[in-house]
Amino acid sequence: MASITRYGQGGSRRTEGSQLSDSQKSVSTVPTLNRRLFALTSERPDKATNSLLAPSLERLKKALDDFLFVSEEKSTLPDPIVVAIKGGWGAGKTYFWKNTVVRKSRGESPGYVSVFGADSMFDIRNKVVVEAMATHDALKGDIKSAVRKKGILRSHMAGIVSFFTRATGLPVLPSGLVSGVLEHYVFRRHWVICIDDVERLSDRVDFEAFLGYVSSLRDDRQVNVVLIYNEAKVVEDKSRRRPFEKYLEKVVDRELVFEPETNEVIRFVFPADIVADKEYARELKRRMDVLDLKNVRILNRVNSFLGEVRRALPNGAVPGFVHAALNSLLLFCWVKFAAEDALRFGITFEFLLGHTFFSAQFLEYVSKSNEERSRETEVKAGRLLEEFGYQHTDDLDRILMAQVRTSILSKEELAQQYSQYTSDAGHRTLHERFNSVWHDLYHGTFDDNEEDFVRALIAATEQILERIGLSSLDSALHTLLRLGRQDEAKALFDKFVELRPGDGWAVDQESLHRQPKYEPLQQLVVERAAKSKVDSRSFEETVDSAFGDDYLSDADLRRLAQFNSSDFINYFQNSNQPSITSKLRHLFRNSQNRRDDAGQTLNALVRETAETLAKLNRMNRLRIESMEIPTSEEAKDEQSQH
Repeated sequence: MASITRYGQGGSRRTEGSQLSDSQKSVSTVPTLNRRLFALTSERPDKATNSLLAPSLERLKKALDDFLFVSEEKSTLPDPIVVAIKGGWGAGKTYFWKNTVVRKSRGESPGYVSVFGADSMFDIRNKVVVEAMATHDALKGDIKSAVRKKGILRSHMAGIVSFFTRATGLPVLPSGLVSGVLEHYVFRRHWVICIDDVERLSDRVDFEAFLGYVSSLRDDRQVNVVLIYNEAKVVEDKSRRRPFEKYLEKVVDRELVFEPETNEVIRFVFPADIVADKEYARELKRRMDVLDLKNVRILNRVNSFLGEVRRALPNGAVPGFVHAALNSLLLFCWVKFAAEDALRFGITFEFLLGHTFFSAQFLEYVSKSNEERSRETEVKAGRLLEEFGYQHTDDLDRILMAQVRTSILSKEELAQQYSQYTSDAGHRTLHERFNSVWHDLYHGTFDDNEEDFVRALIAATEQILERIGLSSLDSALHTLLRLGRQDEAKALFDKFVELRPGDGWAVDQESLHRQPKYEPLQQLVVERAAKSKVDSRSFEETVDSAFGDDYLSDADLRRLAQFNSSDFINYFQNSNQPSITSKLRHLFRNSQNRRDDAGQTLNALVRETAETLAKLNRMNRLRIESMEIPTSEEAKDEQSQH
């Protein structure tokens, strides 16, 4: 469970002298403007530089207001400009524009179009014209309403032209002149149009022609243009990098780096009550930083899942439960939607389902077996989860994990977990009393109060021994030891072991960010971890887990390697089910290149199973041959060749 931490414990535009094509002329003839270097530079810095130059969202919003929007406070109207907002994938550029800039803008509504899906400059121009009509305050109601409401008008310029000519009495024009006439009629000075997804511009659209059109919107139509794009994706395409770098500088007047800090992202995405709880907001930031997770698209999914959880809970649900749910959802959405990052640490849903504090500690302390690489990955995963504050997967986590994986929340099971959580209020009160001993008698004074502190600490610890977290217990025991109270520490430890035998050792809501300092507790952790590491799943349970994803987890592979060939043969021979042949091929392909003992053992078992099945009848022989699983003899020949 992802626990709640116990807080007590510049320059001018250059001109080119080279000859340009007609499609490029509007780019080259842009009048020279002095650039205000809002992000300190007009160059295209790397990511590390971007993070230093990125203004806060508040400053970014104010800058866009100053650049783009007309207000009563401005004595003169600024010249129309082109502003670029650039940032990484999922950083929240579009979300920021729509929800912060547009929603809070004054005056006429800005327009918004995406160039994604537009196959020609004609399509892009049509999109902009449609948006200009939809946001035009001076248009007659029937025209504006038709543009907003009728899908055919928003997607087909012919429909708009037909409607427009009937409503205005203008003659029907040749298609080549339609966009120009409509632009002249519906564009107005200082209107703002945002053009998004520039990096996804179709290969059929010439980049220079597109930038020339943007330039003409500013210079000929007197329109303010905002370009939103992921610069890294644009320059990945070598064929577009040169025109992008050459002509963008001529067109764009302001470049704003969009890379908000974690605190800003939290305010940006999460509900007001989460943001207002400063103590928890700091903890949320810490966990996001551990995962290096600031992707607004992923965080919006987290917030969506959290909203579903909150709607299933009673009004005024206990904040601690909501926070615990958010902590876990943060981790699970990272595993699913940032899978590449999670896999670098070897973290999958299957790994989390089998994760306990003891398994991580066991791998840290014991010597490594022949499966060294696999164990190193698990240690790496365990360390990250420990830093994040996720000690083990409990029933609430399983409910939330299923919600993220399937998009279905079991509201009945969630209600049961909440009921259990609220019924444990008395235990939380005792934990708070334990924390207050540290707050009041240790951290809150410089008095010589050893006797009072020791007496209060032992009494408070004894009251919560059945549910105390290992970090809290270790702090109490180690402190008593340092004060020369070895006997009191040992008595407390012995009582803990008596109250928490065997499987009763479930780590509660506290996070353990280091190995225990009290040596007897450290040794006990290793012993219990070794016991918890035993995998006792049946063959059927392991097989079901192994076929849950496209890859074979290390835990499933090791467990399958412990069975014998008769288990495999009986299962595949007697289990008529969809794609049963694919499952055998799945096991073979996922074990064939393994060099560890478990991987080679499993691969040999799969080959033996395939060979046995092939001998049963001709149909099976055809099936096995189509899987390209070599027989034992072929495997020997293959090994001898190597």
